Amino acid sequence: MNLGVSIILPNFNHSLFLGQRIESALNQTYQDFELILLDDASTDSSWEILQLYQSHEKVSYCLQNETNSGSPFKQWKKGIDLAKYDWIWIAESDDYSDLHFLEKIIDFIKSENLDMAYCQTYDVDEKDNVLVDRIEWTSNFDPNIWVDDWVLNGRDIIVNYLQFKNVIPNASACVFNKNLIHQKDWDILINMKICGDWLFWLSISKNATIGFLSSHLNYFRYHLAVTRNHDNEVKRMSRIYEEFIVLGFIKNKYNLTSHKIEEAYEKWFSFFKISDPYLHKRFYDANLFKSKFSFLLSFNFFKIQSYLKRHFSKK
Repeated sequence: MNLGVSIILPNFNHSLFLGQRIESALNQTYQDFELILLDDASTDSSWEILQLYQSHEKVSYCLQNETNSGSPFKQWKKGIDLAKYDWIWIAESDDYSDLHFLEKIIDFIKSENLDMAYCQTYDVDEKDNVLVDRIEWTSNFDPNIWVDDWVLNGRDIIVNYLQFKNVIPNASACVFNKNLIHQKDWDILINMKICGDWLFWLSISKNATIGFLSSHLNYFRYHLAVTRNHDNEVKRMSRIYEEFIVLGFIKNKYNLTSHKIEEAYEKWFSFFKISDPYLHKRFYDANLFKSKFSFLLSFNFFKIQSYLKRHFSKK
């Protein structure tokens, strides 16, 4: 029996790569899917490209926001809410896939009775040249289990791997069952811009059986417009802020205290020592930030958001 897949393609200003992305989705060898095209008020020619596909028999929605949503995860939610199938593939608009991606992932899901599956990824440049094999991303784990195919319980993945880093680093490589989603967690996710995917996988993995294919069936586009490339003061602060939110989520939802909390503290303090000596002295020298944040971690991650946002506003 075939499993229907809702392919959600959220786009913002990726006109250079959009045609290749759409074609790599439409021409999958596995054809039991719908394609949902979403544009987040792009300022390039993306919308014109998307409109070329809106009458395609596989395209169920082709929608453009009037104003930018401010978060890619709002677009994820919008697409998932529109999806008619239980199985979701978030095909990011600047990435592309092997044409056998869905066939192999769905066969794997059916054969192992999985709730979620993903594959290995190559990073490529603007001209499709391979830059990095993502096996390197998990090389700090011993053993590096991503060398081979595997099936694991989601709780074990969280405890042994996902609490330490995002070991599902590209949504385009993953197909999951939308029934895993905890709706209340969207309240946190839709306010995130950088680390929301990490928190999303943490949210849906707990009661899931997850499989990994070591075949390279996904291609992550590494280019100047990629969010993680914008290495500036605001971006670094935002990343540290969102890492705290994720770590608070891990602590509250799974009662795990990752060593990364200490790492995040140090990032925060080191950053402020350079960019805001007054705030650094106020929190670091008196040890107030760490003590207050430790309390918040044990209490409620919504209060972490509120607390950090207040101090971001001082900048």
